[in-house]
Amino acid sequence: MRENVDLEIIKSAILFGGDIDDAMARIRSATAWAQMMARDHPERLRHVRYLEALTIVREFLEGGKIGVEDMRQRMLGLGDLFEEIGEGKDGLQYLTYILEFVRDRYNVRYPRYDMKRCDDL
Repeated sequence: MRENVDLEIIKSAILFGGDIDDAMARIRSATAWAQMMARDHPERLRHVRYLEALTIVREFLEGGKIGVEDMRQRMLGLGDLFEEIGEGKDGLQYLTYILEFVRDRYNVRYPRYDMKRCDDL
């Protein structure tokens, strides 16, 4: 499923490389695809919920738009989407943890962030 691939690319880009630009490019691409699918296939609510998940991730990484608790609550509300695409409850928890960790570690307020913020280098 396209959703699984998109989420894995986003997670790996922000977690392992701290490459927020790559993650945001994938979010923009996935958002355009989800909008097209939601428009062309309105009976498939999965695409609408996936679009909402991408919006939450984008707003959280942009900083200032939504906080940690708001992000977590909104993502947990999309639990059925993650069950449907095979990520499951653990995948949803993992994604929220990654987003919180990366925003704190790299001081992400896209398009500005500091990849070398940590003193462990």
